[in-house]
Parts: sequence; C-alpha cells; structure tokens
Amino acid sequence: MFAAYLSWLNATVVSQFEGKKWSLPARVYARPLELYIGAPYSFDRVLRELKLLGYRPRKDLSRPGGYRAAAAARVIEVHKRGFDFWDGAETARRVRVRFSDSAVVGIAAANRLPSDLVRFDPLYIGGIYPRHAEDRRLVRL
Repeated sequence: MFAAYLSWLNATVVSQFEGKKWSLPARVYARPLELYIGAPYSFDRVLRELKLLGYRPRKDLSRPGGYRAAAAARVIEVHKRGFDFWDGAETARRVRVRFSDSAVVGIAAANRLPSDLVRFDPLYIGGIYPRHAEDRRLVRL
C-alpha cells in the first residue's frame, strides 16, 4: 500500500512540473525613467529615482550602475545599465545630466556630445506565471 502511495505521489509531482520546468514568468516593470531637455525632474528627484533603481554613488564610473552627483553644480553623471526596451535594446553608457531648479537643462554622453533622450532601466515589479499563479526564478545550483 505504501509503495502504491509513493508511486501515485511521484506521478503527481512529475505531472505538475514536467514540461513547465523551463517556462519563465512574464516580467512586469514600472515605467522607465526618461530624461530629456525640459523634463520636469529636479536634481533631488532624479537622485531619489536612481537610488530606487539600485544605482550607487561611486567615484569611479567605469562600471554600470553607479553615479556621481555634484549638488552645487546641479549635475549628475551616471553610468547607466543597458536594457531591452520594447522598441529596441539600449546599451550601457555614461551620461551627464544638468538641472535647473525644477527641470533638465542639458544631457550629454560621455564623449560630451549632446543627447536628446536618456532612458534608465525600469524598476522590476514582479513576475506572473499566468496559467498557474506561480513565479519562477532560475538559480544556479
């Protein structure tokens, strides 16, 4: 009787996970932070947004995910992460953003060339596995 129960339990577990083991949930993100000249973002607000996105203050901006802020000059230099947006992938790059009291007044790439728009990776909200109300995350053994 115990062997029959174990056999039934094994069949149940296998049927639940077979075929779904590599299915990943849909990922849900918040809106991306988009900065352009005239955007109504203050220096302080962008710093808060960067911290929410997991960017850290660093002196050396050689790696993505760091920023350097100069409050007196109202300038933030960021090495933004790359991200696959709906309209195409953006690579990681360094940008410099200048602010007035309440708006963006200048954006330049690391090579000092002006830029029209800079988009930051959006905040990850969660995942949805619609058929079974599950969330899965692949991890290394």
